[in-house]
Amino acid sequence: VLKIAKKFGVPTVYTYHMNEVHLTQPWCMRPFRPIIARKIVNCCNQFDQIISVSKNLATKLPKSGIKKNITYISNPIIFSDEKLPDPQKANEEFTVLFAGRLDPEKNVPYLLKAFKKLLIHKPTAKLLIAGRGSQLNNLIKISEALEIKNNVTFLGFLAHAALSVYYKNCDVFVLPSIFETQGLVAMEAMWFGKPVIVTNRIVSAEELVDHGKNGYIVDAFSVEDLANRLQTLANDPILRNRMGEAGRERAKDYQPEIVLDALECVYQNQDRKPAKNKLAQEVLEHEILIQREVSYSK
Repeated sequence: VLKIAKKFGVPTVYTYHMNEVHLTQPWCMRPFRPIIARKIVNCCNQFDQIISVSKNLATKLPKSGIKKNITYISNPIIFSDEKLPDPQKANEEFTVLFAGRLDPEKNVPYLLKAFKKLLIHKPTAKLLIAGRGSQLNNLIKISEALEIKNNVTFLGFLAHAALSVYYKNCDVFVLPSIFETQGLVAMEAMWFGKPVIVTNRIVSAEELVDHGKNGYIVDAFSVEDLANRLQTLANDPILRNRMGEAGRERAKDYQPEIVLDALECVYQNQDRKPAKNKLAQEVLEHEILIQREVSYSK
């Protein structure tokens, strides 16, 4: 595709969603991580413009060797503005939710261990884990070994509509990852008015969470830290509601129309670069049109 674009003089834009950490999770791939990192940098440097979904990540990418212009544009939250749950209708059991790929970088065993500590004080609490991935069977075994399997439910992959039900009905959302480029699921939980807990290893942690305001940022390797924050929220429904409201307000910055405007600016700036022929110009205009149609259709 890049070769065709260069041939016709069509400017190119790349959105940086994942890096070598994502691509080398199996242990057998770890020795190749430096090689893959260099290939990613080389690939990025062939594009005219890079979009980073995290402000903090955008400041780090040049240090990796990426020399192209980098612009921060968040991913959008694609959920309709549905009525939020009534805060008076609290769950009978304190419910913790995680959603995402069940792969090593998601650090779900850490969440299971922290949840076990929570059960000492809240024995009826529930942990819901939505997603599928390479670690599913291992996570089931861990929950059995920790003797918490009766309080943990593995939901499997959930489509958008189904996931929204769980966002609405949980009490707190936890993203325990040791690597994320943004953390879209945490943003989605915020949109549904839920407090979120993220780890300090997530590059966008401070963009997502104002610590103590709409959730907490915890040490990714301290089970005690996460367990204490879960217990604080489990004991204080008023705090949960206040944090949820703050998160909902923060999530408004990620609405599709706002993201689309930023995307259009990037494409239009590229559009100002002279195309080599009429076909190239038509491709540029078509790309902008498609971005608008896709965003609003969702």
